[in-house]
Amino acid sequence: RRLSEIIKNLRQLEFTASSDKHFCVNFNTGIVQYPDDGADIDTLYRIALGMLEQSKLEAQNRLLNN
Repeated sequence: RRLSEIIKNLRQLEFTASSDKHFCVNFNTGIVQYPDDGADIDTLYRIALGMLEQSKLEAQNRLLNN
C-alpha cells in the first residue's frame, strides 16, 4: 500500500531540467517476497526481474505483484 502511495505522488510531480524543459518520471519495479516467491536469492532475483520487465511493458506507474 505504501509503495502505491509513493507511485501516485511521484506521478503528480513535474520536474524542471537545467535547460528549463519540464518532464515527468515513471517508476517501474519488481518486488518479490521471501520465501513465497522463491527460497534463494537467484530465484528471487529472476522473478523480480521478470516483474520489472512486465511492468515496463504493461503498466507504467502501476504496481504489479506476482
